[in-house]
Amino acid sequence: MQEVEGGENVVGIEQAIAEAKKVTDKPSFIAVRTIIGYPAPNKMNTGGVHGSALGDDEVAATKKILGFDPDKTFEVSEDVITHTRGLVGRGKEAHDAWQQDFDAWAEREPERKKLLDRLTAEELPEGWDADITHWEPGSKAVATRAAFGQVLNDVAPKLPELWGGSADLAGSNNTTIKGVKSFGPPSISTSDFEADWYGRVLHFGIREHAMGAILSGIVLHGPTRAFGGTFLQFSDYMRPAVRLASLMDIDTIYIWTHDSIGLGEDGPTHQPIEHLAGLADGHRHHLHLDPRFDRPR
Repeated sequence: MQEVEGGENVVGIEQAIAEAKKVTDKPSFIAVRTIIGYPAPNKMNTGGVHGSALGDDEVAATKKILGFDPDKTFEVSEDVITHTRGLVGRGKEAHDAWQQDFDAWAEREPERKKLLDRLTAEELPEGWDADITHWEPGSKAVATRAAFGQVLNDVAPKLPELWGGSADLAGSNNTTIKGVKSFGPPSISTSDFEADWYGRVLHFGIREHAMGAILSGIVLHGPTRAFGGTFLQFSDYMRPAVRLASLMDIDTIYIWTHDSIGLGEDGPTHQPIEHLAGLADGHRHHLHLDPRFDRPR
């Protein structure tokens, strides 16, 4: 753990990040101590700077402290303009070097390049749904979550971009892609799973909010598609991440099972009474419901 005094201490923050990058066997934590509204002389470190504008007088006083002309607005000095324009050339050099590496990779790995082209074009492969299991009307009842697990494993071999897991409920949610490794360094492998950086099963732990945020990050980065599962009742814990995903209009996939208000074994604590209405109201989701929604299961 490292501590940096002041959020404006750019050099200190850069040094802390450089030191953190040297640590490869455990997580790194950088604590940056800031003062809200710094350096506004009369309003910093007060609640007044949180929810309202500084006002003309306080802005002028702050500009003086920072060395700016208090009478000028949106002024950009010539040295800043010169420095910024110099970044264009540096950026072009970096891009050209990257493009060279990419072209060499594409030549070495034509099949992977073909896959990348499909993913960036957001296209599905021919026949991706040809092997999906079908259940005939009147056949033996199958729990919706079990049917989902079957279909997931039907399409997974043809959709390498599809990966995901559960917040420690994979056995109940049926969110495990069978026959593939879990995502992570090989050092975290256990008797239950083998880990690899190309693994497709994600073990989120009992961290629903983290799961929602991680899914958003994966989808925003692209070009893969990720899913995460838990009980519908526990969608409460991931609500902020779900709401932001909705506002960003991104294609995260949430698998919320045990969605019946008549859920029996675990009792009232696991019965999602108000959750469906809360998720449907005000969020840009596509909610796919079990047609037997009113039945305990």
